[in-house]
Formats: sequence, structure tokens, C-alpha cells
Amino acid sequence: DHQAWYFRGNALYNLGRYEEAIASYDQALEIKPDKDKAWYNRGIALHNLGRLEETITSWDKALEISSNDYEAWYCRGNVLFFLGKHDEALESYLKARELQLDYDEVCIKVCNLFHPTNSFRPPINILERMIELKMADYNEYNGLRSLDEGYDEKIMNKLKQ
Repeated sequence: DHQAWYFRGNALYNLGRYEEAIASYDQALEIKPDKDKAWYNRGIALHNLGRLEETITSWDKALEISSNDYEAWYCRGNVLFFLGKHDEALESYLKARELQLDYDEVCIKVCNLFHPTNSFRPPINILERMIELKMADYNEYNGLRSLDEGYDEKIMNKLKQ
């Protein structure tokens, strides 16, 4: 029964036995490959082992099954940010914010992308989405103003509207 394997995986995870938890989630997924929470929890266990690319793969599978899981999008963004994949991280954060408008942790993470020491510069369509999702204010307070010099004037005008 896939549920038994899934719950076994959760118990092993809670004990810090991540490899065994992953093996249990794999058993659950062999029986029921569309169990999105098993893919998600498998990704968390992989993350705890530092296997970040595999983490992303598991979360991508979870999101293929259930694309409205804002926490999975957020966690995916965190790992992508850590891996230096800022474009993909931002897309994941925006998706999380679209699904859960009061999820302010997303805004904080997006601010990290815009920190003056980071060379990441998103295209205008991304900034427009951020404005629609009411995320621009967070970024202005966290260094976006410092981008005035040398950054596309059109983008700054959008943010000042």
C-alpha cells in the first residue's frame, strides 16, 4: 500500500534518517507515481542530504502533478537561488506569490535577488509581474533604487508609477 510507504517515509524523515526516508518514498511512488506529496517530501529529504539537483527534479515531478502548491514553488526557488540560477528562482518565487498573495516570505527572497551586490537584472516583463503582484515596494526598500544608474530607465519608470 502506497500510504504505508509514504507514512513510513515521513516517520523516517522525522527521525533524521533521510536515506531510508527517500527509499520509502520511492516505494510509495513505485505504487502510486502521481502522489505529489511523496515527490515533495522526497525532495525535502534530498535537500537535507545536500543533493540539490535531485531535489529540484523531485519538486518538478510534484509540481507536474499539482502545480498549485505554492510551498513547493517557494522551496524550489530557494534551491535554485542557492545554485545561482536566479532567473529560474525568480520565476518560482513569482509563481508562489501568484498562488498565495499573502506569502510575504517570497518578497523577502526576491529582495535577495535584487541586492546591490548581486548582478542579477530581470527583464521588464518580470518587473511588471512583480508590480502586479504588489512586490515592487519590497524591492525598492532592499536596494532596487541603487539600480537607477546604468539600468534600463524604462524599468525604473515602471517601478515609480
